[in-house]
Amino acid sequence: SKKLLRNIRLDWKSEVPRVKNKLKGKKKKKKNNKMGNQPNGNGSSSVIRGRFSDYYVSGDRIGSGTFAVVKKCYRKSEPSQAFAVKIIDKRHLTPRELVGLKYEIKILQTMEHPSVIKAVDVFEDKKKVKIVLELCEGGDLFDQMLKMKDKRVEEDKAAWITCKLARALKYLHEHYVVHRDLKPENILFTKDGKIKITDFGLAHYLKLPAAFHSMHTCCGTPHYVAPEVLGSEEYGIEVDFWSLG
Repeated sequence: SKKLLRNIRLDWKSEVPRVKNKLKGKKKKKKNNKMGNQPNGNGSSSVIRGRFSDYYVSGDRIGSGTFAVVKKCYRKSEPSQAFAVKIIDKRHLTPRELVGLKYEIKILQTMEHPSVIKAVDVFEDKKKVKIVLELCEGGDLFDQMLKMKDKRVEEDKAAWITCKLARALKYLHEHYVVHRDLKPENILFTKDGKIKITDFGLAHYLKLPAAFHSMHTCCGTPHYVAPEVLGSEEYGIEVDFWSLG
């Protein structure tokens, strides 16, 4: 929408000079690369096994997949605040997909970055898993590109978006998380134009301490996947930056 694009424009205009000055005047500081607990081999994680009764779900469907649907929901104690709830029917998932789901939940619960979507609550019963997420009403980057002139992003806006995503990827990699499916459809905008990376269904937690080139699973989306992912050799965190490019 025009309002969203105005918000994006205002945000990048104020952000780009600050980033340039920071890059020129400061040296990068080493960060303490600590990571929270990972799901173990049987896929266990900090999923909350409780009732979903604190929320009510509206009939609005935001999105859907093979075994999941995303709807708008509200917390009963705070009806003015809207969220998104991803409802997964785990009865149709393979054991490997269940482990992947647990990894996704762990990432959504533990990552704390302004450009990474956050899980508010997670509930599980015998049939379904419900992940309550921040609501991004601005749509995804792909949809926003279609609304722009000539269906392309202007250079200065693209620089601002790239800067935000690069920072988010740096944070994820410092916490040993590789997304592996970065694409315009997985980059969401909030109502006020903030960027959120979403969909960690193919993400991978790296094992410590030196496993940055230990992945070998062929996954991702054809137009955005790095060449080494399609080969037979192991690959590393660089595949996310290929997708970003």
